[in-house]
Amino acid sequence: MSDRTAEEDAAFDQLNPPKRKVDDQLLPYYPVRYTQGTVCDITGKPRQTTVHYVCIVDAKNQVYSLDEVSSCEYEVVVLTNRLCTHPSFEPDVPEEHDIACVPLDEAGVKPTALIAWEKEQEWDYQQQFSVQIPGVNKPVRDTEDADDGTEEVEPKRSASRPQESPVPKAPTPPPPVDQQLATSFLSGDYCLYGGAGWWKHEYCHGKQVLQFHEDPHAGRTEIVLGKWDKDVHLKWMRENPHKAPIRADGRIRQVSHLYVNGDYCESSGLPRTVEVRLRCRESQGNQNAVTLYLLEPQVCEYVLGVESAMLCDLLQSAGDDGLLSQS
Repeated sequence: MSDRTAEEDAAFDQLNPPKRKVDDQLLPYYPVRYTQGTVCDITGKPRQTTVHYVCIVDAKNQVYSLDEVSSCEYEVVVLTNRLCTHPSFEPDVPEEHDIACVPLDEAGVKPTALIAWEKEQEWDYQQQFSVQIPGVNKPVRDTEDADDGTEEVEPKRSASRPQESPVPKAPTPPPPVDQQLATSFLSGDYCLYGGAGWWKHEYCHGKQVLQFHEDPHAGRTEIVLGKWDKDVHLKWMRENPHKAPIRADGRIRQVSHLYVNGDYCESSGLPRTVEVRLRCRESQGNQNAVTLYLLEPQVCEYVLGVESAMLCDLLQSAGDDGLLSQS
């Protein structure tokens, strides 16, 4: 249940709310703390969760992320457009600059500031290119300074020639996404692997999610966390509209897929299930790198996070049901 006290409300600075990163943007959020959850076997204390509400104009109250920041203490980020009505949380509006345009048929018309700039550059150009050339039959500018037989002349130049500025180097674009790899991923032929502990996980899109341990002597032990069932997923999406694709800046940033009918769980008495969250994570480095992490918010009910720049374009084909073009 919510445990936000009157003291916390009084201490909260609405004019300067705290901020956090969401898709590489630093956005203000409103925190709400929930306590008195199920007692944790590890800490012996009730579980607790802090929900961060973040303003996204085109959001529909979706859960953006769920992380276990410490044992049985969770942090949930919820994207909502309702918070945007508050002036302290509304998104920044990019500053607009007026551009003054001159019709092509008015060739003689120039802005006053441009004319002044051209005159200044012309004078700088004249001073820069003044040279001393001996033996030229031309009156010297100052006879008292002409004892060495030299005189100043000016090179032939155009009426207006501003100094050239160095052309800035264009930023180096990130390496492209391997399209063959992306296609193989969508078809389920290319599986993703993650985990650094005893248990590791394997995700094959549109097929299944496994947890496994490889022993050099006993071989490989596998636990099926969930299998893909399109009909069950569509029903789950209809019953949970907040799981619809998450959008930001007009692009789809995350979609959720449900995998069900995993191996039997003795603790819950039910088959295991896993929600796979495919998230666009833009990067200037390796566009094909993938990050995987596995959470277990409830016994034998998992959340598998899959983040990669490779997913950014693939997610744009998702419909409201979260299915990708080849799902």
